[in-house]
Amino acid sequence: MGLEILNNTHEPTDLHTFLCNISDYLISQNITLQDGETIGFSAEEKLAITRSPAVAGVAEETLKIDY
Repeated sequence: MGLEILNNTHEPTDLHTFLCNISDYLISQNITLQDGETIGFSAEEKLAITRSPAVAGVAEETLKIDY
């Protein structure tokens, strides 16, 4: 399933770094994200994950990370 970041206000380099770090974490730890969960790189950071129809691409649904 694809990931999307919508309404991003971060600099492109920050978004790229974030996506690389999230991807590395998901792949190296064999993590499967679920709708309604949160993810973050610290105890204080809790980014919401939602599953909904894709905005871009060919996937019917994607997971969105509120970053």
